[in-house]
Amino acid sequence: MTRPVLISVLATALAVLAVVPAAAPAAPKAGQGLGFGVTPEDSPKGYLELEATPGSTVRSALLLTNPGSEPVKVVLRRQDADSAATGGLQYEDPKSGGTGRWITAIGDAIEVPPGEGVRVPVSARIPEDARAGDHFAGLIAYNAADLARVKREESSANGRQLRFISRFAVAVRFKVPGPAQAELAAGEVSIETTPSGAALVVDLVNRGRLLIPSAKGRVTVERDGEELFSAPVDVRSSIPDSRIGYRIPWRGTPAQGIYRVTGFVHPSRGDAITIDQTVEFGRKQGERFATESGRPVPGRTGTNPWLWRIPAALAALIALGLLVALLRRRPRPAGSRTAPQRPPSFEPPPFAAQSPQAPVIPASAPFVATIIDINTATAAQLEALPGIGPAAAARIIWHRNEYGCFESIDDLIEVEGFHSDRLRRLREQAVARP
Repeated sequence: MTRPVLISVLATALAVLAVVPAAAPAAPKAGQGLGFGVTPEDSPKGYLELEATPGSTVRSALLLTNPGSEPVKVVLRRQDADSAATGGLQYEDPKSGGTGRWITAIGDAIEVPPGEGVRVPVSARIPEDARAGDHFAGLIAYNAADLARVKREESSANGRQLRFISRFAVAVRFKVPGPAQAELAAGEVSIETTPSGAALVVDLVNRGRLLIPSAKGRVTVERDGEELFSAPVDVRSSIPDSRIGYRIPWRGTPAQGIYRVTGFVHPSRGDAITIDQTVEFGRKQGERFATESGRPVPGRTGTNPWLWRIPAALAALIALGLLVALLRRRPRPAGSRTAPQRPPSFEPPPFAAQSPQAPVIPASAPFVATIIDINTATAAQLEALPGIGPAAAARIIWHRNEYGCFESIDDLIEVEGFHSDRLRRLREQAVARP
C-alpha cells in the first residue's frame, strides 16, 4: 500500500505561525488548531540561530505551551531544509549528509500539561568538515493524536489517498564562521504548461554560501522584436546550494515559436544578475497545452526567419522569368531595322497581336488611403486591407468582440486563417491601438 502524502496547511518558512502564551490560556474549540504552541527560547527572530564552529556541539531549546484543558502530546522531528518554489523554506525527511542530521534526535512524544509550558532542549553536533557560511535545517512539531489518526486512515484505506496534517515548522540556522559570500545566478528559462494555463519559469540558483533574504526584479517577453508582456520578479529567501523555479503566469495563449526573455534580478545580498535568453514553445508543448487546458495553440511563428524567404525568392525568380519571356514576345515597332518579316499566312498568338497597353486597375479594387485600426474598423474598412475578404473581416470582428482588443497586429495570428506572411502585408496599412 502506498504511503499517504502529508501536506502541511500551517507550516511557515522562518517563523512559527502562532505563539500561544502559557498564562491564562483559552481552550481551543474541538477540531481547530493544533492545541499547542511552539516558540524558540530566547529568540526574537522566531527561529533558532546558532553560532556553530566545526567539530563543536551547540545547544538551545524550544518552549511548548498548552492553552487547552486537556493534556497534549507533541512529536518533534528533525528535517532537512530547501528553498521552496517561490522562496522561503520547505522541509523533508533528513538524508545522509543532510543538515537535519546535525540535530540530535529528540525522542518520543512530549506530554504538555493543560495550561502549562514545557522546555525541550535541542542540541546539534557540527561536522568537522562543515564549510563556512549558512546551513539550514528544521524542527517540525505535530500533535501526536493527528499522527495516530493518519495512521489509522492509512491502514483502513485502499489505494493511494491524500492526507492532510497540520504542523508547526521552526527553522534552524547554523552560522559557521569563515569567509563566505552571497551569489545568485540565473539558470535556464523555460515555458511550462498546466491545466490552468502556461507559465514562464525562470531558474534562479543560490551558488553562494549565505542566505539571500529576498530578490526582486523584472522580466520581459518578446516575439519578433515586439514586447508581449512584462512581469515583476519577487522571490523570498533562498538558502545556499538551492534552486528556485520562479513561475510567471503567461498572459494569453502562447503560440508555437521562439521567444526572447530579457530582464534583471537584484538580490538583497550579492550582485544583480541579467537575463537574456531565447526559449522555444514547440509542437509537443503546444499539443500538451491544448490537451490540458482545452485551448488551441496558434500556428508556429518566429522559428526561422529564412524559411519564408526561400519560397519568396523562388516566386520572385519565376515572376522574373515570366516577365523576360513576355518582353521577348512583345511586338517590335513598325519600321524597326531588326523587325522580322512575317509571311502573309503567319497568324501570331492573340496576346502578340494586341498593341502594348498600360496596366488596368479594376474598378472594384479597394484603395487604402489611411491607416486602419483593427480595433475600431468596420467590416468594410477591414475588407479594404490587402488580403482581407468578407469572411476574414467577420472573423476579426468576432475575435475582437469575444476576447477584447488586439494589442498588436501580431495578435491576428490567433484568428483562424492568419499567418506570418499575411501579417507582413498588413503592417504597412493597419495598426492595433489600445
